[in-house]
Amino acid sequence: MQPPAALTGASYLTKEGPMEGVVVSAKKVGSTITVSVVSDKEGHYSFPENRLDPGHYTLKISARSIYSRQPRDRRTHRTQDGNVRSKVA
Repeated sequence: MQPPAALTGASYLTKEGPMEGVVVSAKKVGSTITVSVVSDKEGHYSFPENRLDPGHYTLKISARSIYSRQPRDRRTHRTQDGNVRSKVA
């Protein structure tokens, strides 16, 4: 049985579908500690509740591009309206 999740999500490409093996890292604003998890074969990832304290986090999503086979970073942030925005770094 897995512990309760503090943060969950999914990684996928619009045309290709779920992405397995994507590293998702969360760093609390003002902290030096980063917690990372890896997406499963269905693209789902989950940060256990006992690993993330309440607060604001910056998420970094890293995956190998299926086109270039080179690592690509995608940085995400939550806007004031609650939406998540991302861009390739």
